[in-house]
Amino acid sequence: MAILVTGGTGFVGLNLVEALLTRGDSVVILSNGPLPQMAQPVFARLPGRLTLVTGDVRDAGLVSDVVRRHAIERIVHGAAVTADRRREASSPALILEVNLLGLVHILETARAAGVLRVVLIGSAAAYGRRLWQEQHLDEQASGDPDTLYAISKAASEQILWRLGDLYSLSVVVGRLATVFGPFEWPGGWRDTLSPILQVTDIARAGGRAALPRDDRRDWLYSRDAAASLLQLLDAAAPRARLYNLGSGLVWSLADWCDRLARRYPGFAWSIGQGTGTPIELHASGPPAALSHQRFAAEFGPAAHHDLDHAFEDYLAWLESPVKDGCAAGAPGRM
Repeated sequence: MAILVTGGTGFVGLNLVEALLTRGDSVVILSNGPLPQMAQPVFARLPGRLTLVTGDVRDAGLVSDVVRRHAIERIVHGAAVTADRRREASSPALILEVNLLGLVHILETARAAGVLRVVLIGSAAAYGRRLWQEQHLDEQASGDPDTLYAISKAASEQILWRLGDLYSLSVVVGRLATVFGPFEWPGGWRDTLSPILQVTDIARAGGRAALPRDDRRDWLYSRDAAASLLQLLDAAAPRARLYNLGSGLVWSLADWCDRLARRYPGFAWSIGQGTGTPIELHASGPPAALSHQRFAAEFGPAAHHDLDHAFEDYLAWLESPVKDGCAAGAPGRM
């Protein structure tokens, strides 16, 4: 089975590609950039076959050619611009073209090619202001999106469902909580890096981090996010077309910093007043936890890494000589 992952060189996309290659699938990435160097030696050791197509999801002809030429049967659509305020102001058309028009091209092509399933990588950002006004949100909660990213993520869900109905496609959304873990990098399209990555980079360099406040939320480990998206991709007949992918495991950024300080004695951190590299939390308060009950009732828990397991796995990955080594030959048996 050939699977297309758009935006597959981005953060969540790389985790998904790793999971697919690990189980031996044939994977095609459509991305406007190269495979990052950190992924090349990792993917080269995996049994699946990887093909990287460099291009833009706004190019309808290219999207159609990729799906037809590689006999794509299932698609995970993750190509998106995760914009901050500066990019919103400077490039609004780009954000909306990539985040919305790119999805339209995917769905039109999926219909023409008889694709079996399209999974959209969604985001808790679709809840918008509600995310900062509530303590808990389930799939029935209405959204109040207030940024171009949030607006586009909410609209992309509606587009997916409407065209899915019109085209008789099997479509489903996995709406992610705050993701952190292996393969996180800017990639040119991700402006809001997780606070976990920010403090971890500072700790490994022996620096000092200044947190404006503690940040308590249901963090979702990136490998758990990928595993949950795979379940939505593989399911014969999902009962719903929207699933929150919340971890159900709430802990704080201070908890993570405590573990970093024990691992890296040169690392120091403070909350509120204090010197050091400021940490961007991207919000004025902690977001609501996403209900994980709908997904768990059908597929089991979305999270398999609690705080301690995620910490050990992530740090082992960051310190892995394989990731930092040189791949022999092309990545992922291309």
